[in-house]
Amino acid sequence: MLVRRAVAQGLSARSSPPAFSGDARRALLWLMGDPDPVVRQTACRTVVDERDHDPVFADAMAAALDDADRLVRRAAVYGLASTAPNYRAIT
Repeated sequence: MLVRRAVAQGLSARSSPPAFSGDARRALLWLMGDPDPVVRQTACRTVVDERDHDPVFADAMAAALDDADRLVRRAAVYGLASTAPNYRAIT
């Protein structure tokens, strides 16, 4: 578990969007489905921290809303709220 959690954290790119390469995206999506809830939560938080607005992450977080673990669900809600595109109101 500690290694997978460290991998999720280590995929942080700290760059302008898109933040993740294709390989990093695939790894994070895989980690979002990991058997360990701490790993799933960490993967969600990594996506949020990098502000990658790729719809594939929104889909994965939407699926995590049904996760058995409360903390994973909370990370998914936060992730969906944080990664949603910003829309400007038309005035």
